[in-house]
Amino acid sequence: MVADAFADADLQAALADAAGGIMDFYAERLKHAQTEAPVASLAPRGSKATGEAEESEREPVLPPGFRAAASRGGIESDIAAPSSAGATATIRAFLQGADEAAAGAGGGGVDVSWEARRDRGIFGPAVELALERVERGDVDTATVATIEQAIERAADTAMAPGGGGLLQVAAVPRVVAALEKASGQKARPSNPFGKHAGLRISRKSYDRQKAYRFKKNYGRWLPFLVAWDSVLRLVAVEARIRKRFKPGFVLDDNLLGLTTRTDRGATVIYIQPDKFAQVAKAHRERPIAVAAYLHGIACHELTHADAGRTHANGHDERFIVAREDLGAATAHLLPALAVLVTKVLRLPEKDSDEAKRLGRLDRQVAELRDGAKEAKRVLAAVTRERDRLSGELVVARQGGGPSVAAASSRAERLLEVAVGALRARPPAGVDVAYVEGFVGRNRGALLGIVRGAFPGG
Repeated sequence: MVADAFADADLQAALADAAGGIMDFYAERLKHAQTEAPVASLAPRGSKATGEAEESEREPVLPPGFRAAASRGGIESDIAAPSSAGATATIRAFLQGADEAAAGAGGGGVDVSWEARRDRGIFGPAVELALERVERGDVDTATVATIEQAIERAADTAMAPGGGGLLQVAAVPRVVAALEKASGQKARPSNPFGKHAGLRISRKSYDRQKAYRFKKNYGRWLPFLVAWDSVLRLVAVEARIRKRFKPGFVLDDNLLGLTTRTDRGATVIYIQPDKFAQVAKAHRERPIAVAAYLHGIACHELTHADAGRTHANGHDERFIVAREDLGAATAHLLPALAVLVTKVLRLPEKDSDEAKRLGRLDRQVAELRDGAKEAKRVLAAVTRERDRLSGELVVARQGGGPSVAAASSRAERLLEVAVGALRARPPAGVDVAYVEGFVGRNRGALLGIVRGAFPGG
């Protein structure tokens, strides 16, 4: 059930949007990092300090695994039916991104070349050779197994420091779908989620029927778990917390969050899903409030995880100081976290000022087009009447047609056509009463203008 939920196209799109949205946010912020207010003083501008950079040199602080989660290679938006041409590109992009994330997490910030990483990482020579064979159509069971093992290793690195967490794990179904498309073979069934999250249920502080319903409908809670995991990883990488952990849900009415260590020494950081959902519902149109809620709990639980202390160690003064310091040091992440929860939880997105202005311009263009169509229609009618009367007057002057008096009456009809068009659609700022009054006061002069428009007056 969980694997099917992760393979859902809507959830996949939301996860990809979230990863890309965060990177777009940081990239846009960097563009304006050195923006200065205009100088109001008339005094001469001082010289620039030596070595002052024109632009910020600070890179976006993101888990490297987020790039692996966002890289889509050549796959189409329809993850259920990727094209053969883009399938191997999708697999390669995902594995290379995961390999770079693993190297960045384990290299202590030292940039390691791709050639050096491939000899010991996820995307090694054997995997590259297997992908080349798939591209040529030379596929066998061993070739597919080699690529499947690389995908599993990529998913395992997601929970390591610098990994993309569940955002990266959630990319596995589309990569597996690409492998099946490219190789023509059914991939080994697997659940990319199972071992990457925890679930803890209190027997004393949580209703059993609610717990049963929660487990039965676990798939619908996945977006909340992904949002929680991503918030944890963003805060951890910003604060340089290099701890391996996985997220989880704790079903306990007395808790907001919980940090525990398993018998094998693994750290699990839980959040209470019901209260999380209540906050998301209450602040549906205020994602910054949802982000603040998650940020506060994440700082508290990461302080436990970073110090290696669980709740059993209590909340002494040293813990409180460390927790407050972590909260202050990462408070600037709140706008980015708001972008993430908006995307993953599908909260309503407010239009930006540019989008609102574009909407107003679109409406103005539509109104002008309607006005232009009406003006063309009226112009065509008046032109036809004018041409007809002009031809009749020419014939009359040559002695072979209607009299001048008849032509004059037709000129009056032409004037009535024009006045009728004005009544139906008066110019902006002019009402019908003004049109009637103007025509009544100037009828003689208007008829003279109409007659004068014909050859010979």
